[in-house]
Amino acid sequence: AKSGGLTEAQVKMATLPAGSRLRYLARGGRDRTDIPDDAAAADTAVVDEWPVLQCSNIYLLPGVPQYFSSKMELLARLLSAEWEARSAAYRVVLSAEETSVVEALNGAVRRHPDVCFGSYPFVGHPTTKTVVTLEGRLVEGGYVRNGGRFLER
Repeated sequence: AKSGGLTEAQVKMATLPAGSRLRYLARGGRDRTDIPDDAAAADTAVVDEWPVLQCSNIYLLPGVPQYFSSKMELLARLLSAEWEARSAAYRVVLSAEETSVVEALNGAVRRHPDVCFGSYPFVGHPTTKTVVTLEGRLVEGGYVRNGGRFLER
C-alpha cells in the first residue's frame, strides 16, 4: 500500500521518534547550523548534506564506517563547542602544601557536587605548592553553579 507516493516500507524507514530532531551539522569550523523545514533555503556550502537524528541527548549515527567517521567528526566539534560555551574553569594557585588544604577541599567537593575539582601538588617550586582547579557549567546570569560562590568565600 502507498501513502502519498511512498511504499509502506519507505514510510516506516522515514518515520522518526516523537520529540526527535534532525540536526544538520556544519562543516568548515562553524559550531552548528539548524536548518528550518525548508532545507532548500539552507547554505549548502557550509552545512553537511544530510542530518543526524537527535533524540534528547542521544545522537543516532550511520552504520557505514565512512559515513560514521565523517558524522562523528562533525558531532564531536559540535558537542565540544556547546560544552565550552556553557562551562567555565578556574585555577587557584596556592603557596600552601596540598595536605594542608585537603580537608577544606573535600568539604567544598561535598557542598558543590556540580563542580569538578582537581588538586595538583608542585614539588620543588619555590612559591607554588598546590594548584586547585574548578570546572562547572554556566547557569543564568553567567555564574558557575556553586563554583563561583566557592571562590568568593
